[in-house]
Amino acid sequence: MIHDLDLGYGTREQVEGYLSELESGGRALAELRAAGTVKAFGAGCNTFSPEQQCDEFARRIAKIVDLDFFLIAGAHYTREHFAP
Repeated sequence: MIHDLDLGYGTREQVEGYLSELESGGRALAELRAAGTVKAFGAGCNTFSPEQQCDEFARRIAKIVDLDFFLIAGAHYTREHFAP
């Protein structure tokens, strides 16, 4: 799972750097998947804001790397559904 790429974990400049690094990392993960070393890989988004909507972010990542899944999570979902 590729995670913590969104604005909740870095500045806009850092996020752009993460996405740039994902190009080579995504190729490496695809090679591992093709070799059967990993069955699948995906990415996720936690932060929703006017500057970054998860659906837009998911589309950007999907243009960079061929994911098997994309998880749209968030603190509110986790708290509302799993908090004691």
